[in-house]
Amino acid sequence: MLKESLRIDILGLRFDRLIILTFVIKLKSTFMFKLLSIFSCLTTIFLISCEDVSYIEEEVITRAETYYEIADSVEILYSDSAVVRVRIKAPLLYNYSDSKNPRREFPKGILVEFFDGNKNVQSRMTAKKAIQYDKTNKFIVEDSVVVKSKNNEMIETEGLVWDESTQKIYSDRFITITTATEIIKGYGFESDYDFQNWELKKVTGELESDRVSSGF
Repeated sequence: MLKESLRIDILGLRFDRLIILTFVIKLKSTFMFKLLSIFSCLTTIFLISCEDVSYIEEEVITRAETYYEIADSVEILYSDSAVVRVRIKAPLLYNYSDSKNPRREFPKGILVEFFDGNKNVQSRMTAKKAIQYDKTNKFIVEDSVVVKSKNNEMIETEGLVWDESTQKIYSDRFITITTATEIIKGYGFESDYDFQNWELKKVTGELESDRVSSGF
């Protein structure tokens, strides 16, 4: 088990992120990439004219900067003052350390749980894939996104954006929100990060609902 503690800005606060990776990591290291690329470059130089050398050097640098890590059975915990506020679980993670676009991709699905200060689950979000971008502090979840909250509400859409800097979750995709009494459909969804307070700016339809809570 490998444990790594990082510091990041989440929800406008300084959070400790504890990443627990219970997997065998497959690392394509920068060092090895550079050695292989430089060897390839030196070999090729003898076969081409001098005017092509600059192109090869540029390719070596580009390939060396795009290495990534592969992780299985990932759990990521976001905590505030030693209290866990968000837990992310995923069966597969690609961690790209590309200097131009560092990101983490979850190609086989993701589960996100949001907690209150007393460690009670406030809501759960699932999706078939997700990408977390370091430079923009945005977490994008897509494909069959479902959110269930402790308020007996269910949110369904094909895409949500979690802005870690503004503490907001929003979407311009079509949204269906099912509560204990009604089904609301529309666009322009916006919520706080744990889905306890939300609004739908453009409602296109409302129906009565007799949905019975089955927990979440």
